[in-house]
Amino acid sequence: MSRRGISVLGLFAVAVVFAVGLTRLFTLRFAGGEIYPPGSSRRADPRGTRAFHDSLALLPGFRVSRNYERLSRTVPDPVGHTLILAGYEPELLVSPIPKTVAHDLDEFARAGGRVVLALTFGRAGAVTNSWTGARQTLRRAGKESIESEQLSTLWGFQLSRHIGGTGGAILTSTNSDLPAHLPWPGSRQFTSATDPWKILYTRDGEAVIIERSLGRGSLVLLADDFLLSNEALRNQRKAALLAWLLGPNKRVIFDEAHLGLEHSPGLASLIRRYQLGGAAMGLLLLAALYVWQQTQTFNPPPTANSNDFPPDVVPGRSAATGFHNLLRRSVSVQQLIPTLFERWKETSGRRVPPRLLAEAVDLVNLESARPTNQRQPVTTYQKLVSLLHQKW
Repeated sequence: MSRRGISVLGLFAVAVVFAVGLTRLFTLRFAGGEIYPPGSSRRADPRGTRAFHDSLALLPGFRVSRNYERLSRTVPDPVGHTLILAGYEPELLVSPIPKTVAHDLDEFARAGGRVVLALTFGRAGAVTNSWTGARQTLRRAGKESIESEQLSTLWGFQLSRHIGGTGGAILTSTNSDLPAHLPWPGSRQFTSATDPWKILYTRDGEAVIIERSLGRGSLVLLADDFLLSNEALRNQRKAALLAWLLGPNKRVIFDEAHLGLEHSPGLASLIRRYQLGGAAMGLLLLAALYVWQQTQTFNPPPTANSNDFPPDVVPGRSAATGFHNLLRRSVSVQQLIPTLFERWKETSGRRVPPRLLAEAVDLVNLESARPTNQRQPVTTYQKLVSLLHQKW
């Protein structure tokens, strides 16, 4: 193998190893869920809620799904559904958000669904998604260019941060099925949560889990989403509380849109939806063949003198010209008429009447019997054509 071939083979091997390593890296990142925000049901590390999602999916009679779009599109009838919003940003709860988003959450509960909203545990800063982007646009514009709504005002509560709080959360409700104590690492609390809000758990005297009825449904707010996380389900599981959060509903929706995981169909998703993978591969193959055809030279490059061809190259640009040149190189003028006549008899001579064929043979023999310098191949050819084109 030449040195160039070895170099190409080595480059190909390096590219294969790089592709395998990159695929493995992405597989590990997706499997662990580190690329997803905290609170996501696709995240498998301690900060995610994938264990809660997968556990519910294994229970008989439960239907568990994820939401990446507007609720009004994906869930037209919320009756019998529980919507879980874990990892919710506190800023999105007490600051203006698009009115359509607030309206969807409010209507989901009023129409008969149950909304469980848990604030993110110890995560500061804004998340990049359409909700936060619209809120920042409102703040910068200083005018109501986009209709907005504030959930804390709409539902009647306030949120604050308690500095220096210690200990867990204590049950204040009369519901004996709930655990009396809960681990509570967070520091946020709900204030001014009066009727119709019911305080279920407090920490240092301040409400951390509250519930209220809204229309035909209900709302549950948690000041911390730790109890829904994978870490809590592994080390400090509170199954009774989780069952109470779901309520009587058997259809559970884990919302991902508020975390920025919104469904935005692109070219790849459209190809998967309409099963156009084969067509896409065919187009890629055609493109590769076109590039290969444009980059490879199948004929010798033309020289400066168009008549200066190598001895083994037939100068011509069409099949007829190439055949003409082939005849000029292979058949002499003296043998041209007999050669063409023999080829013609093999292909079309059988369809000619014997009388005309005999006359044609006489013309060819007469031409061949003449001396070489007296032969007239053009005249003989014209006579043959005139004879053979007579009406039979």
